[in-house]
Parts: sequence; C-alpha cells; structure tokens
Amino acid sequence: MAPPPRSLKKVAIALASTLFALLGRALAIMLAVGGEIEASLPVAFTALFFSLTAGLVVSRMRHPGTETGRPAIGRTPRGEERRAFSYSRRRYAWNLSFVALIAAGLAGYTVAGFWTGGAGGLVRAVVCGVLALGCAWIVVSAARKDPGGVVVTVSGIYHHTPALEQYVPWEAVREVVPEVLPDTWIGCRSR
Repeated sequence: MAPPPRSLKKVAIALASTLFALLGRALAIMLAVGGEIEASLPVAFTALFFSLTAGLVVSRMRHPGTETGRPAIGRTPRGEERRAFSYSRRRYAWNLSFVALIAAGLAGYTVAGFWTGGAGGLVRAVVCGVLALGCAWIVVSAARKDPGGVVVTVSGIYHHTPALEQYVPWEAVREVVPEVLPDTWIGCRSR
C-alpha cells in the first residue's frame, strides 16, 4: 500500500494536535475548577504545546508563491551585493514560539519548585530557572535578528542565520544539488 501524500499526513497531524489541545484544555479547566491547580498546570502546558504543533503544521502546509517583483538583493560583510534568498519569517516565528513555550514551561516549574520548598524543590527550581533563562535568551536574541538567508555572489555563497555565518568560495564548491525533502533544500557540497 502506498504511503499517504504528505499533505494528508499534515492534515491528520494538525487535526490530531487540535483534538489533543482541546481535550487538554477541557481537562485543565476541570482540574482547576475542582481545586487541583497544581495538577492542571502541566496539562494546560501540554495543551498549549499541541496548539502550537497544530499551528506549525498548518503554517507549513502553505507553500510560498512565486516572486513577481524584482529579485531581492543581499549584501555580504565584504560589501558584495547580489541575489538573496531569505528564510521564511512565518516559520521563523513559529519555531521561536516553541522555544518561548519551553521557556515559559521551565519558568512555571521554577515557581513550582520554590513553592513546594525542600531541598528537592529548590534544586529543581534552580535547574529549571537556569534553563528557562537560557531559552529566554535564545528567544530574545533571535527575535532581534533577521531570520537569515543565502546570498549568491560572483565570488561565492554567503549563508547567515541568527546563530552562524559562513562563506564558501566557488572554488571550494564541488556540486550544487537540489534535494526534495518535506521542504525543498539546495545542498552545496564543498571540498
């Protein structure tokens, strides 16, 4: 039997994630109304995670349209200006929202650790607090920057993201290969 098309898989994942998010929200509300506030927090966090998953899958189902205007021009640190291919801001925002959700969840566990007290609670609070600050730093620093992209110049390929920058001169490029994965990629093999 042939595997279902990718879009059918994405629709199924989006529907399942939406269903789990709705069930999780209902369960969190029932627990909170019943007086189990501490038990409702992880359930609410999980429901929010499934909501973000559904949104991410739906946003990835939309393929970017073809460009009709003038091509984008990018500049490298060397001052070269040529054709630029930038990353999708929508996907960048969705990916950052996942890291922000993780930071919020860790901050919640930090508060819960201080609340419960004791040596175990304080250790959990310190560890989760440090991880929450690390995730928050990633979100804030990445949100201040451009999502990145690729600039193809006469002398080579310049690639930049919020985390790294790299330059590959054309003399080092062995082959440029298009790859069709869940998303289209262009692989550049160098020596």
